[in-house]
Amino acid sequence: MKLMVLLVLALAVSAVPLQAQDGTIALYFTEDGLNYSRYVDFSDFTIEAYVIVYVEDIVTGALYRLEMDGIDVMVISETYTPGSIVIGDMLSGVAVSLPFPESGFGGEPVFVGTVTFLNLAAPGVPEVDFQIVPHPTQGTPVYSDASFLMQPLTGLSSGIGVGAGVPDTDHEFTWGRVKSLYR
Repeated sequence: MKLMVLLVLALAVSAVPLQAQDGTIALYFTEDGLNYSRYVDFSDFTIEAYVIVYVEDIVTGALYRLEMDGIDVMVISETYTPGSIVIGDMLSGVAVSLPFPESGFGGEPVFVGTVTFLNLAAPGVPEVDFQIVPHPTQGTPVYSDASFLMQPLTGLSSGIGVGAGVPDTDHEFTWGRVKSLYR
């Protein structure tokens, strides 16, 4: 009986996916928080991206800044969950207080904001790299937990354009991501 319990426990533990992204914040190009790089079609005049926190905790807010390396896009709008309190903007540093605590447990992405870019290279393909960096008042990007205490996050890089399909070392490397590079 003890052996059976240990076997069931071992199977249950091995079935739980490991969260390689735990404790990170990045700009993703799909709402599921899986695509951090994107080849842009020639017809894309606007590009939507999502700021997502991955953390095994409750998230009540975040402080960060978005850094862009490239001049082929410009921010035309930033949106947040209705009811959020927002101070600043993504490019100079933003503090976002979510209207309700969001759970990141089980690898669930926590949406902090959405940014829409105008493709200035249209009808061509823009080449831009993004990095989530610390808010000017912090030493690292941070999120606010259920106790409203600031906890550190690792800001990851992402990009759009022809060269954006190359994964960086900060992201989990899976067969699905390799296949997505060639779609």
